[in-house]
This record gives sequence, C-alpha cells and structure tokens, in this order.
Amino acid sequence: MFNDYGSLDRDRKESNLNSMFFPEFDGKGKTDAELRTELVKLAKYERKCLALSFNELAAACGDRYRRIYDMMRLFYNASEIYTEVYEVKDLSTWH
Repeated sequence: MFNDYGSLDRDRKESNLNSMFFPEFDGKGKTDAELRTELVKLAKYERKCLALSFNELAAACGDRYRRIYDMMRLFYNASEIYTEVYEVKDLSTWH
C-alpha cells in the first residue's frame, strides 16, 4: 500500500494500477492528499491486524517453535524497511 502511496503521481501519468484508483476510494473530487490520508488509515488498520496475528503466532509457537516466529518476524521487518522508504519517496523513479 505504501508503494501506491509514494507512486500516485507516476502511476497516474503512466496509467499504472494504483489502489487509490479503485472505487472504494471514490477519488472523485478528492485531492491527492485526501486519497493518501485514506490509504494511510487503511494501512495502519492492517498493521494493527498483523500485530495481533504476530501475537497469536508467538503464543502458538511457544518456546519449542520460536525459530518459526523469528523467521516470520525477520521477513516482515525486512519488508517494512521498504514501506518506510516508500512513505518518504517513490523508489521507482530515478530522477
């Protein structure tokens, strides 16, 4: 979602798919800032759901399967680095 957040202008110019173009966002009459605000709210909700899922996974894994939890957490943390960068700048443009 944060990829879409950062690439809204480029996606519009290049006619690329962006989640903010879906009817659920009802972009008619809304500014780009308003669309991005809605997307951020949705992304934060999904982060909360994911945090609850990680809590459940930790409980299910216990000490015996802690490595499974750690590997999933590592994968998530690695992908979150890109999310944080996309919040600042669209990585798909090189100028």
